[in-house]
Amino acid sequence: MNTYLDACVENPKTWDLGNDMYAIEFWKPEFCEALIQIAEQVEGGFQSQPGDPVYGQEVRISRISDLFYKNYCEHWKRVVSPFLDEKIGLPSEQWFTGWKVPFIIKYTMDGQRALRPHADDSLYTGTIKLNDGYTGGELIYPRQQFSNKDTPVGVMVLAPSIITHVHYSSELQSGTKYSFVSWTKLNRTDNGINYSEV
Repeated sequence: MNTYLDACVENPKTWDLGNDMYAIEFWKPEFCEALIQIAEQVEGGFQSQPGDPVYGQEVRISRISDLFYKNYCEHWKRVVSPFLDEKIGLPSEQWFTGWKVPFIIKYTMDGQRALRPHADDSLYTGTIKLNDGYTGGELIYPRQQFSNKDTPVGVMVLAPSIITHVHYSSELQSGTKYSFVSWTKLNRTDNGINYSEV
């Protein structure tokens, strides 16, 4: 793939998962595979963030490339924002302040195997399954009775994130799991890229 746009699904399909949760085709599977390889080569590797109350082995995409981070935000603004505007019934300019730095989280049999129940510090969270070939490790929203087990690689699951949509990752049973996680900013003063900057 020569440019970020080559990674994007053109004319993406969307579907309603219920309970204010949605799915949208976002990245091509071959890009997801390449992104895993790139993340594995980042200096310092996957690591937990200091003071993070929800422990995870992560690589922030700003450690990969600031341009990738900006391209991702532009992609969201171009594709996801109009979709959410329609579903929520409120223009993004009135509620969407921007994006915190997304990250790739890794689960392994000899390392982190699960993620405890929690709610994100985010208005809407976008999560993308980057690979198959593992068992267990499902993203589960218990109150909404949702699991991403059958969600294809490259599809973004969108969910409101504060209080009502508590979620967790079930214990990995075999293989290695990679997920891409994107949080939206609650305030313009939060670290990250503001909506008006892209």
